[in-house]
Amino acid sequence: MGSNLAVFVFSPGENHIRYLERVFDSIADTIRIDFKFCVFLPRTDIKVKSKYPICTKTISPEDIILCQDLYYQEGRADIPSFAAYAQLFLPKYFSEYSSFLFMEVDQIVRKDLAPLWQQCVNDDVKLGAVRSQGVDGSYLAPPDSFKKLHPDGCYHNMGVVYVNTNYWNQNDFFNKCIYELKLQKDSSGERLDFYAQGAMNNAIHQYVSDLDHKYNVTGLGYQENIQKEILEGAAILHWSGSRKPWHPDGMYKNFYYNNYRGGLLSIIEKFGFMFVK
Repeated sequence: MGSNLAVFVFSPGENHIRYLERVFDSIADTIRIDFKFCVFLPRTDIKVKSKYPICTKTISPEDIILCQDLYYQEGRADIPSFAAYAQLFLPKYFSEYSSFLFMEVDQIVRKDLAPLWQQCVNDDVKLGAVRSQGVDGSYLAPPDSFKKLHPDGCYHNMGVVYVNTNYWNQNDFFNKCIYELKLQKDSSGERLDFYAQGAMNNAIHQYVSDLDHKYNVTGLGYQENIQKEILEGAAILHWSGSRKPWHPDGMYKNFYYNNYRGGLLSIIEKFGFMFVK
């Protein structure tokens, strides 16, 4: 597919599918090039309701068994094996697209993602992600499990990842990540943290290009007092952490429910008009 079609791929757990439409809306309301949504599902009987055309695919019985066999529960018991590892399978299942942008449902898009997409295509980015940052914009320290193995490595949040599918498949990154998951289980959880994210960082961090921080402002689900300038400048806000905006104790709810750059405001801005309160 050409650079004028931005492909967004999601692999939500079953309990989070209901939140897809909000992130879909936030992308559609801001983007200025053609786009396509793809969803990877754990079972054939699950249906995704959306006003947008969607390409859906279901993991094979063999691969779901692989997820289950590799699964090692970390701190949170609400993450099933499919949701924990599905991201690693996406380049195989969506190889008809030369590249895609993986995103998660606990995110809101506030600015046009066409510049990110076109930058990655034009610069021939193979893998691109954002290094996690704190409330003041400084880099967060990687998990101890990663620092122990890769003291000089750069650790990325894999909640937003640009993936060149041919590059991923040709370099056998899937099996490299699967090997890390096997080591994780053998070590009783000492090898990595954060499931697929930990596996990808351990296995292929050296191949990941840095994307601008504004394309994945993380920590809205646990970090208090994130600087206003960072929140306002974000293209993607990401509620990584347990306090999702739809939970009673959710954080930064105003950004999720009221303050993303979508809907009427986005339409007015596209036509060059000034919004008057």
